[in-house]
Amino acid sequence: MSRRISIALAVLGAPVLFAACGSEEDFENQPRASAPVELTAKVNDKEVEVSPGEVGAGLVVFTISNQSRVPVQLTFAGPPTTDSPGEKVPSSREITPNGVSEHKVDLAQGEYTIGAGDQSDARKAVLDVGPERPSSTNDLLLP
Repeated sequence: MSRRISIALAVLGAPVLFAACGSEEDFENQPRASAPVELTAKVNDKEVEVSPGEVGAGLVVFTISNQSRVPVQLTFAGPPTTDSPGEKVPSSREITPNGVSEHKVDLAQGEYTIGAGDQSDARKAVLDVGPERPSSTNDLLLP
């Protein structure tokens, strides 16, 4: 009885074993993208503040706090996006007064002017984006 089970397992396991064998082509490992950087943006009736004021190029996650009395939309003027060359950096969605929102964008190297959209007279902030950040290939415990 155990010999029949062994033969059955061998017959069923062979395709799995051979399926694990890949082709003979070599593929270079591509380095992982840099880890996202978290920035904060505060909008009030007088100004837009972004902290920190400089960051390396790559994925940036903005946490935006609208402390003004009107709905705002974070707008970016500067170089095109990294992932879509030739296109402007997309604006955030509209944020209600006293609301908080998150906006993810892949920024290229250059200087960006960040405003609060047409509804606000707040002074604009400047964000300096330096060279691309290094790969996060060897960083542990990243999401």
